[in-house]
Amino acid sequence: MRDSSKLRRLLSGSPAAAQARAIRQIRNNRDALIESYREILDYTDELLEYTEDLMVELYESIRSFLG
Repeated sequence: MRDSSKLRRLLSGSPAAAQARAIRQIRNNRDALIESYREILDYTDELLEYTEDLMVELYESIRSFLG
């Protein structure tokens, strides 16, 4: 029921004010998505570096085991 009260409030108010609120919310959502995407990219880079380090370590272990 909370969503319907938001809709009623939107419809009963000024269309220009509602549009401004909607645009502001869209921008906030976009900015949050961009920030999340950047954090995911950073985390992915860290995972790739860690995986590479593990692969090198594994290779060195196998090489020393085989002589």
